Amino acid sequence: MSYESAIGLLLENVPPRKTEIVPLAEAYGRVIAADVNADQNIPAFEKSVMDGYAVRSIDTLKVPCSLKVIGEIPAGKVQNFVVGQQEAASIMTGGALPEGADAVVMVEKTKLLANSEVILHASVQTGENVAAQGSEVTKGEVVIRRGQLIGPAQIGVLATFGRTTVQVQVAPSVGILPTGSEVVGVEDVPAAGQIRNSNAPMLVAQARRLGLLSKQLPVVGDDPEATQLAIRAGLEQADILLLTGGVSMGKHDYVPQVLKDEGVDIIFHKVAVKPGKPLLFGRLGEKLVFGLPGNPVSSFVTFELFVRPAVRRWLGLERESLPEVSALAEAPFRNRSKRVFYAPGLAVSTENGVVVCPIQTGGSADLIAFSRANCLVVLPAECGSVPAGARMRALLLEDLVEKGEPR
Repeated sequence: MSYESAIGLLLENVPPRKTEIVPLAEAYGRVIAADVNADQNIPAFEKSVMDGYAVRSIDTLKVPCSLKVIGEIPAGKVQNFVVGQQEAASIMTGGALPEGADAVVMVEKTKLLANSEVILHASVQTGENVAAQGSEVTKGEVVIRRGQLIGPAQIGVLATFGRTTVQVQVAPSVGILPTGSEVVGVEDVPAAGQIRNSNAPMLVAQARRLGLLSKQLPVVGDDPEATQLAIRAGLEQADILLLTGGVSMGKHDYVPQVLKDEGVDIIFHKVAVKPGKPLLFGRLGEKLVFGLPGNPVSSFVTFELFVRPAVRRWLGLERESLPEVSALAEAPFRNRSKRVFYAPGLAVSTENGVVVCPIQTGGSADLIAFSRANCLVVLPAECGSVPAGARMRALLLEDLVEKGEPR
């Protein structure tokens, strides 16, 4: 199945979104489920954006000039006096502009005399150094749109408009089930023919980067009964179950049949992508199941290409796929497979735009070399060799590297 067909089926099978109300203090990192509207104008009043003197701009046409100081306006207080002809009021940043005044002269361009007079050394125009009422946002305006990720700035906006609770999307729970009799714990010393469990901690981190907490389930060996019990337990505990390994065509790859026996509807199995051809995707009610290949690079790439869009669709986020840039190949890229190749690359930002160079790896098991990449370069099936200087699509896994920055 092509990537386009697979991703279409995948997104069609993401279950309907659910929402919940959480306290503001717990909203960070969540996805907002409903538009937030301003409950007042911001600023709610004309306010000074400088420490200085509130004046009538017409009185500052000729400087230097002397004005009588009739009072002081600290932030948070409204004064009842009116600034009249040849008068001024000392005002602090954030203070409400008094009646009669239409501008503020910054304090650095004034000199206060002992007899309650101030000398102005700069003219101002109407509205200068003043934020007009509603100039930032007007009452009723949408300030945060549904589907936006709540970061520190959004927390501040919510607090600005008195939102002590927030309606957010319910995040799916994730279970990660590594399979394979050759897989031992990270803390173990592998015996001959064994490997440490690198996939599960990697997938936990990838899920965390999407804002999800996940549960790492115990490794299950290549045994059909043990695999069935482990999958059954995983389906009970998680909304999204990620399996690694056991999904190919080997004699001991029991995962596809066990999933069918457990009632999972296999939506697709095998996709024309490299790495990651054995990928499996299924659904059980409102639970999603991904059978990721056992090789770590394949597992990583299929998570980013398929699990990420499913999670982001589940959460209602606007952009579901990896961010994409157009880049010039610094060296040739090669793809001699009959599948779309997502080649590891290093994308660098230069004064002439983004350039990308290939990362040479030993294949889909070579996670060490792959870890130096910050993007996946999309090479069409059977494209052969792409020459240096060609323009290519690069899907960003991390931020661009600046020219000259060590990697």
